[in-house]
Amino acid sequence: MRDLNGAPRLISVGDLVPTRWVDAFRVLVDDPGDHTAIYALDTRTGTKETVMSTPPPHPTLPTTGNNWINPSGDLRWALIHQLDPDGSYVRSDLYDVTRHEYVSAVVPGTAFLAPRGDIAVWLASDGLRGMHLCDRREVTLAAISAEPTVLTGMRWSPDGRYFSVSLGPTDETHGPQRDLILDFERGVVAQLDEPWGYIQQWAPRNEYVAVGRIGYHAADVRLARLIIP
Repeated sequence: MRDLNGAPRLISVGDLVPTRWVDAFRVLVDDPGDHTAIYALDTRTGTKETVMSTPPPHPTLPTTGNNWINPSGDLRWALIHQLDPDGSYVRSDLYDVTRHEYVSAVVPGTAFLAPRGDIAVWLASDGLRGMHLCDRREVTLAAISAEPTVLTGMRWSPDGRYFSVSLGPTDETHGPQRDLILDFERGVVAQLDEPWGYIQQWAPRNEYVAVGRIGYHAADVRLARLIIP
């Protein structure tokens, strides 16, 4: 790990793969050798802690392969993505972590759970759609043109205030055609001018973002400071 105002420091040894921030100090990690739980790593102490147990198989729908579990930041909900044995996507099931039960709801596989609260967001043909998970109400959050049609990336800020959508392919010399940021606190949508890359990750306090380009040979990732008035 590297603090932006300091030198890199070692916080853990092993095969843990960081996925995203839970809060300002904890990072969700994937342990390739242990699929019994979802873990977080405390960047202050290096402690690996269990944040939720792996949900059981769906009680009525068939389970055909491995699961990819995507919990919300507050660990209230989780999307269980079902995969075939060959790794092909089958469906997504909504799981109530607090009640330890599956919820009857049709949720697209491209949905992203908010870090805080009870909303799932996905890009549809008519714009950005959302679902209130408590009662499964669907709403249109923002009208976004379907052009370009290639979705490069979507990402929540750790506090759930911002949601970024990147559209259009990237290569070694060009960023996405559109980078949009939705501010859920103010209810506005902003478009970045000439984005260098698509937003891959937000810093815990939203002041920095990791932006990337996917080229033919390798990915190029850079750190950018984000100034939001």
